[in-house]
Amino acid sequence: MLLEIISEAVVGRGEVTLNWSHQVTAQDVSQVLGVRVGQASCELRHDASSPQAEVTLEADLWCLGSTGSSVLHTRSHTVQEVSVAVRGTLVSDPSYHVRLVGNPRATGVRVEGETIHVDFTATVEVEARALTRYWVRAEDHVPEA
Repeated sequence: MLLEIISEAVVGRGEVTLNWSHQVTAQDVSQVLGVRVGQASCELRHDASSPQAEVTLEADLWCLGSTGSSVLHTRSHTVQEVSVAVRGTLVSDPSYHVRLVGNPRATGVRVEGETIHVDFTATVEVEARALTRYWVRAEDHVPEA
């Protein structure tokens, strides 16, 4: 005899690396000496048919110009799809959860005229949960009377 069990379970999990470029307008900057990424957050968005992660971060850019060095503060965000393969016999639509893995970081920076281009990367973990159905042999789980 088989026993049906319906339970909420993790039906999919994975890591997704998000890459994006951010632009800052700055006059009289000849080069960027360094970038420090500060506060960062990650939230789930349901705007499209698949889940999306919105990563927001703050960064300080140490810049060199003809009048000396200065620090520019900027805020950047990206929204990207973070789908994950779902497995199992689902009874309901999955709910998704995202979180940052480690700290976002700057991977490149360049100055073109009065625009500074900063490349960022962040890794997020995606987890899908749903009600699932599975079958077990009843004699393994029900004591005999």
